[in-house]
Amino acid sequence: MSVRESVAVGALFGMTAGNISVDDALKTADEILKIVGLYEKRLELAGKLTGPEKKMLELARAIAMKPKLLLLDEVMAEMPPSEIDRLSKIVRDLAEEGSPQYLLWSML
Repeated sequence: MSVRESVAVGALFGMTAGNISVDDALKTADEILKIVGLYEKRLELAGKLTGPEKKMLELARAIAMKPKLLLLDEVMAEMPPSEIDRLSKIVRDLAEEGSPQYLLWSML
């Protein structure tokens, strides 16, 4: 499965399940992949991503599901400092815009 398809699955089977077309799910995936910095890799196989990129993919898929509550625990484990800074900014930006409604995370 490609990176884009993986995120689209989250959109198809998340809170909007049954109310979103495949085309709209793919558009949602593209938007989210731009946010997490994986847009350029959207057509690559998800299994070919690096460890930090896979963690960003997990976050993207979770965001695509449009959860009311998103718990992130150890999401930054084993990530290089530059990636931790980038991920922290993404999580803060999501929290500020209220998406999801409740966002809890741990840097442990």
